[in-house]
Amino acid sequence: MKSKFFFTKEFCCCSLNSLNPSEIKLSYNNELKRYDIKRNRYYNIVSKTLGFQDWSDYTKAYNEKIIPFLELNGLIKYAPECNLNILEAENDLSFSHREIADRLFFDKRAHPKKIFTGYNCKTDNFAYYYPFGIDLENVNFNDSTIRIHLEEGLNQLVLQKQILKSQEYNQIIEKYGFEYLIPMDVGKFSAYHNLLSDLFVINENIEDTYLFCNYMSKEGLIDQTGYRNIAKLLKEHLLTIKKGWIEVIPFNENLIFLKAEDGTYDFVFKNLRDDKFQSPYSNHIKHENIPSILNEDYDFKRFLYFGFKEKFENLKEIVPINIWKERDEHFAEINFYKTNDSKDYPGSLNILKNFYIKEGLYHYSNKTSTKVVDGFNKITLRDKVLCVSELITIKDFFEFYNNEYKKKRSSSLDEIFTNNLDNETLPVSVTWYDAIAYCRHLEKKYNIPCRLVSPEEFQELCPSDNRSEEENYSQTDIKSELAFYLGNKQLSSPPPPMTDFDDVIMKYNRKLDLISNDNINFCTNIIFKEWSNYFNSGYAAALSAATPELEVNHHNRELYSHKANLNYKYKYLKIGFRVCYELSKDTK
Repeated sequence: MKSKFFFTKEFCCCSLNSLNPSEIKLSYNNELKRYDIKRNRYYNIVSKTLGFQDWSDYTKAYNEKIIPFLELNGLIKYAPECNLNILEAENDLSFSHREIADRLFFDKRAHPKKIFTGYNCKTDNFAYYYPFGIDLENVNFNDSTIRIHLEEGLNQLVLQKQILKSQEYNQIIEKYGFEYLIPMDVGKFSAYHNLLSDLFVINENIEDTYLFCNYMSKEGLIDQTGYRNIAKLLKEHLLTIKKGWIEVIPFNENLIFLKAEDGTYDFVFKNLRDDKFQSPYSNHIKHENIPSILNEDYDFKRFLYFGFKEKFENLKEIVPINIWKERDEHFAEINFYKTNDSKDYPGSLNILKNFYIKEGLYHYSNKTSTKVVDGFNKITLRDKVLCVSELITIKDFFEFYNNEYKKKRSSSLDEIFTNNLDNETLPVSVTWYDAIAYCRHLEKKYNIPCRLVSPEEFQELCPSDNRSEEENYSQTDIKSELAFYLGNKQLSSPPPPMTDFDDVIMKYNRKLDLISNDNINFCTNIIFKEWSNYFNSGYAAALSAATPELEVNHHNRELYSHKANLNYKYKYLKIGFRVCYELSKDTK
């Protein structure tokens, strides 16, 4: 069953898959307690989400208004309870709950009467059975030979008309029993497949608008003239299809029912989300151990989901904006291509972020400080002034670990006792999650916006002239750099990674090789790397001063492909970290 979610002002996501008050009560869980959302308040939040004043108002309305409304409108069975999705066809056509909800609640046009989702309607794509545009040079439709390859200047409207009238098209429908056969290939169809325009809806007394969502460099949206006519043709064809239409039945300003022809129904509500927002860090670290400044992409994704950035103590101060994501993505693409070429494309998420920044709806707070804390070196880079620490030592990290982190540390992280605890002045070796937890510790201790160094900053900070050439990482190198102990006994050779390796302590075997720049040291031993602040989908970038040429770009897979929950002992590596924070430009 596909879940529907709403959110609270505490950045909490809650599922809402039933309107029955008894089932809503059962949906209260321990996660809500973690956000300090009491049971009665949760019920009131659900009630307001559905357009009611409070829980008492909702429970009364459910029996006196909602149940009679369902009966009156022939809403017989709730689709998710029957493991049905009335928003998708058998093939090549579907809409999400959020896409439907955003169109119904955020479009200034009146609600459409019906939406074509293809539910209970046998659908597929003509190109799958008759591969025009794939491996045929020509095809004959109604005795008219038309070039099939989609070349510049080809009259697509004529092509679509010929396909719909062709003997081949109708033969496939009859042979396989299709009720709707899409008369173009999936790639071309995807540019029409949206709810921004009216191709898939039936309006009442409103002129349809059509939109072909394809973009061209320096022009923004591609010229729509010919494509509107194709959309009209597709709409005329859709209107001949009897099945697959979902009726839109509003209940109030926040709650709308969707009814299939057989009485199967679903519901959507304002600001609905299709998925639960997942912090990329939540599987391995508790929220209170995450630095307040960490990752701009994460910050934007959170804004995109919740519609607000900051969590105020007074929840009444938080006013989420209504985000029609599909529409805004469309506007963002248009604006990007008006001033850029496709070769400069930074990804859809960055384009959308820049669009919201220009609209004044989003900004990233790059927090800074005005004080230089003891133990940090003030260093001027090209575009900022950083306060940078030395590599964090075993002594400093384990003071934090023993005093406050030990009970909070996730058991899903690599074990932590693989350090030279008999020489606490050496750099500590931990997982990426441990490193950011330490950043949070310093942030709370000194009230400074601590984080790890970025790959780009590391490249500026780390001296390059004296770096050794990259060596092959052989068993000889491992033995000279590292010593392995099982209990009090030193092993004669590095153990295989899969043989009792969890119990092995891996110590530095000789004095570390260091180079200095701006009064901070960098380790050039080939067995040592540093964690950076770059993080994506469970992977972080680990940086090496032993590498002669640092390629700090997102194509360097070796740099960016370190699993953040590992300490890399199994690869005979030590990965430490240093902490930094940015100074305000007016700091003296």
